[in-house]
Amino acid sequence: MRTVTADDIRVLARSAAADAVLARVGDDIRVLPDDDGSPDGVAADEILYTKARLVAEYGDEITDVEAEVLAAGLRQNAEPSVVPDTDVAPEAGTIEPPD
Repeated sequence: MRTVTADDIRVLARSAAADAVLARVGDDIRVLPDDDGSPDGVAADEILYTKARLVAEYGDEITDVEAEVLAAGLRQNAEPSVVPDTDVAPEAGTIEPPD
């Protein structure tokens, strides 16, 4: 499975379609037009970012640093969360005094 890169963000920023979206399509990340609210059959939960949001948050130009930071944030949000197991029995790791 491919992750979001700064290049993906740059492609979205340069897209001629004002309604373009960055979406996960299978195992790939693509920029697609969103003419009717559902780009090429992509489910809403597969849309990672929109050009409208990109312009609203960063303006018409996005720097390399901003693209890297945004891509890192999208990677973080797209990955499943792993919650560490903190349910430890009270007796685990206890040291008993010598007899």
